[in-house]
Amino acid sequence: MSFSHIKKAPLLSTLTILMAIWMPLTANAEESSTHIRTLASSCATCHGGQPTNETVIPSLAGLDEDYFINKMKDYRSSDKEHDVMVQHAKGLTETEIEQLATLFAKQVRACPYFRKHPIKKSLE
Repeated sequence: MSFSHIKKAPLLSTLTILMAIWMPLTANAEESSTHIRTLASSCATCHGGQPTNETVIPSLAGLDEDYFINKMKDYRSSDKEHDVMVQHAKGLTETEIEQLATLFAKQVRACPYFRKHPIKKSLE
């Protein structure tokens, strides 16, 4: 069986993107339960693993824990039933929100500026 017909550049690009999204989520795998990592991978579907200039959806990596928790609580109390984040937040328990906040806060952002400066309002 030959795989010579598969173009290597698109395949490598796809693998690189998938690794960039998945690696930050597995960085603290020992410290997070499988359940929380599964929830975080769902977040990464839209938010990605690291910030890029190609999206308006902010990265959650390195986000301040308190800010994340407060923002998710705001979403949970919202009455906008068609807002995607409202639906996600309403499906999470307080404990899950806190554990996700801890997981995302421990992730390192790719941008050197944000490694030195706390990120509190990246989601606004």
